[in-house]
Amino acid sequence: PPAPNPESIPRLFLKNMCSKRMDEAALTKFFGGVTHIQWLTDRRTGKFYGSAFVEMATPEDAARAVAMDGRKVLGRPIRVKYQKADPKDAWPLPQCAVGTADY
Repeated sequence: PPAPNPESIPRLFLKNMCSKRMDEAALTKFFGGVTHIQWLTDRRTGKFYGSAFVEMATPEDAARAVAMDGRKVLGRPIRVKYQKADPKDAWPLPQCAVGTADY
């Protein structure tokens, strides 16, 4: 069952992902409804370190994803939580749209 989402938040923070094997295809296969992914990378090296902000198509898709918190993806228990939007953020970023990311 979906996790409670009383504030109808469609944005998520994911962490503990496999930094060597996680990519857009793997992420969208595990979580249906992903529209945008902002991969978090090391500022100096540009290397992905296992965390990302994700926008889901609907708050219901987000609730289903949060309900999978702790499930193993590519051998690691992925952590998923709601992420409230910061009013100062320009989110979602166009370059983060699924199918357009360059990583």
